[in-house]
Amino acid sequence: MLDHSNPKRKDKRGTFIPHWIRKTLFLQGAVLSLLGLLPGHAQQNIVLKNFRFAPGGYYPPPHQKQLRSLLTGASAEQQPGGVSLIKEGKFETFLENGQGETVVEAPLCFYEEKGDHSLHSPGTLRVQTADGKFSITGEGFRYVQTNSSLFISNRAHTIIHPELLQAQTPGSTARTNKTPNESKGMDIVSEAFDYVGETGVGNHRRNVHVSGPDLDMTAGNLQFLLPMKQRQLQRITAEENVVVRSGEVRATGERVNYAPDTGLIHISGEPKWQAVQREGQADELSIDRSNRIFRATGHAQMRLTGQGASASAFLPAGLSTATNSANVRNQVVEIQSSSYEIRTNSAEFLSGVQVVERADGQPRSKLSCRDMMLRFAGTNQMESMVAQHNVIMEQGLKRFAAENAVFTGTNQVLTLTGNPSWQDGPRSGQGDIIFLDGRQNELTARGNASLHLPAGNIAPAEFGAAKTPSAPNPTNQMAEISAAEYTLGTNSAFFRGGVSVTHPQMNLNCKTLNLEALPGDATAHTLVARDTVTFDISEKDQKIHGTGQKAVYTYGVTGGRTNDLLELSGKPMLSMANGSTFENDIIILDRANGVLRAPGKYRIREAGTPGSTNQLHLPSADLLKPAPKKKRKSST
Repeated sequence: MLDHSNPKRKDKRGTFIPHWIRKTLFLQGAVLSLLGLLPGHAQQNIVLKNFRFAPGGYYPPPHQKQLRSLLTGASAEQQPGGVSLIKEGKFETFLENGQGETVVEAPLCFYEEKGDHSLHSPGTLRVQTADGKFSITGEGFRYVQTNSSLFISNRAHTIIHPELLQAQTPGSTARTNKTPNESKGMDIVSEAFDYVGETGVGNHRRNVHVSGPDLDMTAGNLQFLLPMKQRQLQRITAEENVVVRSGEVRATGERVNYAPDTGLIHISGEPKWQAVQREGQADELSIDRSNRIFRATGHAQMRLTGQGASASAFLPAGLSTATNSANVRNQVVEIQSSSYEIRTNSAEFLSGVQVVERADGQPRSKLSCRDMMLRFAGTNQMESMVAQHNVIMEQGLKRFAAENAVFTGTNQVLTLTGNPSWQDGPRSGQGDIIFLDGRQNELTARGNASLHLPAGNIAPAEFGAAKTPSAPNPTNQMAEISAAEYTLGTNSAFFRGGVSVTHPQMNLNCKTLNLEALPGDATAHTLVARDTVTFDISEKDQKIHGTGQKAVYTYGVTGGRTNDLLELSGKPMLSMANGSTFENDIIILDRANGVLRAPGKYRIREAGTPGSTNQLHLPSADLLKPAPKKKRKSST
């Protein structure tokens, strides 16, 4: 209601208007109502300069002195249809305590007093919170003051201050794990935009692009929740062909949820991701920007490519010594699991882990286990690996199994525990603990160690067998060596502690045993047994038991000539089944020629006919060929 008690003056048209209206107007309604009430001017273009009025009125008691809103401008000109054209318009809303809430500014806009009391224009607009921490600009807009709704039809641009991206609690400031780049805030641009102040829900529509601290995202549509009274961005949801870039990770999906207070990005809808020489997919992906953690959940897959993707990246080098060559190209490591989590220098794979290494498109190595933890020293270069529960590693004919496997990249050693075992073609073994040294290309088994291998790998397949057409084929026969510990190298093997050899034609016991083979040959060409050596062999139909401190067996073929010698030393003695014994400082069994040699003095104890010297049967009638020096025979 106008106050007509104040002095009036007549304008140049002859109409009396209160003098303070020309300077400022504070009304409970809108300016168009005022202009329409002035007698005789309903059809005239009345222009108000530097006006101020309160279209929203005042708050109810006890805040009856506080304005809800204030509209000001450089000028307001009445237009047909109850519309006013406002230049340099500024619309402000306030809270009950007088604190500023929002500010709407437009160089040129129309104000409709009737209906929804809206401001609209095909021109530019700027809306921001009173503290300037949240703003929206665009072209072609409509702002409805009754519910603080805003619609922008072109070039919508939202700017969010970094403080609105952080969780606020009483007595606290920002979260402590924010990244330095978060001081840059967040920008969102799109073709169109709408926002309802009562709900705090804003929608960016069509060709959305988000840029922020360690975040770049594009999508078809985006929705955010930012209640003006709370002054806190609570969530962002993007949909339709979403592409997210955070750090080195680029992820795609149909839907992305972003929690600004935690920095967590959740991606669903057939999500996939890429990084430097890495890529993968899962049912769901999440990026924890604050803690630099990347997670994949449900049917998770990961693929490593490039120079780092090799057996040294995910599988111990010792598992692939035969083919781990720098000449191998197009190396790829593929990993599958129920889920995985990747940090800056580590990766953890959970439940049903399957690893396949490919070279030139062909599978080369495999690993399976329940869970696996990796640590990296560089891009895809593995520093350590811990695989747990039913671990199986395979490459070609090689296979390793254990409950737990630990690989250390600095020394290239794989440690297997929990009933570990290994297999390489027909050879296999086990122990309480197994070590695989990739640098030395050695395998060591400790504690209740055993080795199973073809009998021909220890001695020729015909070792001890009668060379007759009726003799069975021994090529499929197996031998077993057990010891407290053994080490297998490329062309050698060493056994220590309670060594026991079980062979189809020989049993051997000693404290240490060495086997040596020529390069590329699986048959031991040299066997050296030491310390309390005992053995039992069969020569033709004769069983021989031998003892000594050292036994050296050598086998080889040179120039068509076969060398097949067993040399005993260290008080050696041979005992026959009939009780006869033979002793000498050195005893040599020349198996290739069926000859037993005893250099120097020897002694025979006969259990049969006195004076008999042929109770020890070898495949030759020439049993004893002592050295050409003086010989002495004695019997007891």
